[in-house]
Amino acid sequence: LSRFIALQRNKTAVNIGLEQRVKEFGQDKFYAEGGLLWCKTCNEPVDHVRRQTITDHLGTKKHTERANKQQHEATNDPTSSKRQSTITGCIEQSTAATAAKDTLVMELVEAFMAANIPLEKVDNPTMRSFMQKNLKGGGGIPQANTLRELQWCEKLFAPFLISYSFACLSHKMILIIKHI
Repeated sequence: LSRFIALQRNKTAVNIGLEQRVKEFGQDKFYAEGGLLWCKTCNEPVDHVRRQTITDHLGTKKHTERANKQQHEATNDPTSSKRQSTITGCIEQSTAATAAKDTLVMELVEAFMAANIPLEKVDNPTMRSFMQKNLKGGGGIPQANTLRELQWCEKLFAPFLISYSFACLSHKMILIIKHI
C-alpha cells in the first residue's frame, strides 16, 4: 500500500520559476510581478507551476477574444497597452519614487549649502518654475521652511560636525550654531 501511495504523488514542476515561464512563453504574452505570472492580454494571474495550465489559458475563448481585440486596437492606437500592477509592485514603485525624491532634495540642499546660497531662493517663482521644467521630480521639492523643518540641513551638517570635532579634539574652541 505504501508503494501505491508513493506512485500517486503529484507531478508538478516545483523547480520551474516565473522568469523561466516568461522566457518560455514570451515576454509579449506574460510578465512576472509580485510572485505571480501575469497574462498581459487578460490582465490576470495564471498559475506558473504547471505548463499545461498556461497553455490551457492561452487556448481559452476569453483569452483569444481579448488578444484579437487588443490586436485590432493596437493597429488603431499603438499606445493603448495597459498593465495591471499588484499591490506590492505599487508599493515598490512608490518606495523607489520616495527614495529618488529624498535623494534629489538632499543633493539640492547640499549644493545650496556648498555654494552658500540661502534656502529661501528655492521659493523664488522663477527658480521653482525652472526646477519643475528641468528636474525630474522638480515639482516635488519642498519650500524652504519645510526643508528646515524636516532637518535636511541637520542631516547634512551632522557628519561634518562629527568629523570636525574629531579633528579639533586637541584644541580648545567654541562653536556657535545659529538655528533659524
